[in-house]
Amino acid sequence: MESLVVLNVSQLNTIPSPLFVPSVNVACTNIALMKPANQSTTVRGGAAANGNDGERTPVHDGKSCTETMKEASPWWMVDLLKPYPVRVVRVATRGCCGHQPLKDIEIRVGNSSSDLQRNPLCAWFPGTIEEGVTKTFTCARTLVGQHVFLQLVGVEGSLSVCEVEVFTTDEFSNDRCAPPGSSPDVELASFDRTCYELSIARGGSFLDARTHCQKHGGDLVHGLEGAATPFLLAQLERRKPTLKTQLVWIGATKEPGFTTRTWRWVNGEVVSRPSWGKEQPNNYNGEQNCVEVVLRISHSLLMSFDRIKPKSGEWAVMIDFLQGAAVTFLSNGINVKSPSDCGSPDKLLNTTISGSNYSVEAVISYQCPLGHRLVGERNRSCTVNGFWSGQAPGCQYVDCGSLPKLDHGVVMLEDNRTTHGAWARYSCHENYTLTGREKRQCGDDGKWSDEPPQCLCESHC
Repeated sequence: MESLVVLNVSQLNTIPSPLFVPSVNVACTNIALMKPANQSTTVRGGAAANGNDGERTPVHDGKSCTETMKEASPWWMVDLLKPYPVRVVRVATRGCCGHQPLKDIEIRVGNSSSDLQRNPLCAWFPGTIEEGVTKTFTCARTLVGQHVFLQLVGVEGSLSVCEVEVFTTDEFSNDRCAPPGSSPDVELASFDRTCYELSIARGGSFLDARTHCQKHGGDLVHGLEGAATPFLLAQLERRKPTLKTQLVWIGATKEPGFTTRTWRWVNGEVVSRPSWGKEQPNNYNGEQNCVEVVLRISHSLLMSFDRIKPKSGEWAVMIDFLQGAAVTFLSNGINVKSPSDCGSPDKLLNTTISGSNYSVEAVISYQCPLGHRLVGERNRSCTVNGFWSGQAPGCQYVDCGSLPKLDHGVVMLEDNRTTHGAWARYSCHENYTLTGREKRQCGDDGKWSDEPPQCLCESHC
């Protein structure tokens, strides 16, 4: 399922503006895709992760949809890993037969992960939703939050959904991360305006992995700060059935020297406060080739790392994802990079775009039809984070109205119009001299420029 869709801008507008009209569409990204999910209870294989795995099939075969036990006010939630502005949530319901349809569903968006009632209400549907359909919910206003909850309010029953999508314009989709000429087996993900390429279908040395990443315009993932760590963990967890190895290279190496204890990320920064595993690092008389380190978040073990000694003699780092088994195959690693382009730019009603180069640092221009004025910046540039600068401008129709007749002269309208940008030319009859501006223009404010000129008699009038 694609993570990028086109939605009506009236559903997404965060700033009231007369330039936004219902017929304008913009590209939005599903930020719930493969993010950590949870629910009140789980039965019959209906895990919470089934609700945002990208499969919208309405048939629940024990792995396609979520399902809670029959209980009072069951709920399902997704952790977006960082706050996003959300206006639209889309829910694919379970098809027939034999399961209770969704009834009196409530959707909340906020930053509380434990008390869903503290999160602002996005939408409420007081009734029963049909089976096997995809229903779009629009929040009454844009809500900024990290957690999105679905709950059957005041209902004794089971909550089962087949896909939940949460849309924002503040993130780009995975397809924007695809390197030129990439193979079909490349796994792509995006988070916090950063692209990740998970090369998990083949193995190689640390040097192989880093070379592969650099050829694709990035480097082995490094830093691992903030929400990026649980994001990567969630991505690997979702891909567990297809992983060919338990170890994935990441971008950290040990400085040369037998006694040195300094580790650096591939960008040169020191790995500060590493959480080494028990009795690690320890080379055991030069015979052990692994050094383990664990990363803890909120006092819960989320992942661990193994440091493998490549043939070059330097030490490097791998994610030990499935922990505990022998190392027999090494994955190429996780590539982190910025997108190479900004994608198709958004535009409002009546605007046209000049320029077809959407790569980083490219500049595009917006134009309006004859008789309209441009509201906003004319030019936008593609920034290094993969987003177009500023906001898309709009076009506003302007008419300055007809001009009064000129005594002893003539007023001629160029192009025979009185709308924005139009010119009016004044001339006098014989023996009369024009005093004032010969030309006036219809301006942004809907008024003609300057004061109207006059025709004054020279002599013998």
